[in-house]
Amino acid sequence: CLANVLFNTIVGYSQYGVYCLSTRGCDGYGNNCAWGNCSPTVSSNNISGGQVVVRTEGEGGTPIISDNTVSDGIVGVRIARGGPKILRNTIKAGLTGQIGVQCDALGRSTNCTAIVDSNNIDGFSQYGVYCYATRSCDYYGNNCADGNCIPTIKNNVISGSGIHGIQCRRATPTITGNTITGSADCGVYCYNDISSASMIA
Repeated sequence: CLANVLFNTIVGYSQYGVYCLSTRGCDGYGNNCAWGNCSPTVSSNNISGGQVVVRTEGEGGTPIISDNTVSDGIVGVRIARGGPKILRNTIKAGLTGQIGVQCDALGRSTNCTAIVDSNNIDGFSQYGVYCYATRSCDYYGNNCADGNCIPTIKNNVISGSGIHGIQCRRATPTITGNTITGSADCGVYCYNDISSASMIA
């Protein structure tokens, strides 16, 4: 998935404004499984309505989501796995928004090394930025492990969050240079309920 999604107005859909996906494939014997490369460029669009507004999934991809105006989605921008760059977007909750930017490391041996930089994120009912890693196991319930969620969250303006400005769960974030105002609970809230994690602030 190497799409270029540029200079569009996308309004009134029921689920996704932009959804880029690379799936996991194996050889004919079920071995040598790997994710495809999900590295779209989504830039300079006006996207509003629906649920997850810009969503990419795929191991090892480096999507660039930049300079968009995103509004009225339950989640503004969601990234599952990979090394996305989420840059200079204006992301507004509207009437339905719960989370501005969500970065996931979904399961063992997966990584999310997102860079969330210089965005304006406003008015979400839960979190401005939410990063987390989930735990998964093999087919037999063994070899359980977390994903690796290692985001860099910097130079953003995050305002009016209904719970926390930034929440990180089982993650090792670097959080620097942000302006966070008007959060109902905490500006930054990081916690760990399974494995060791740390924060650089």
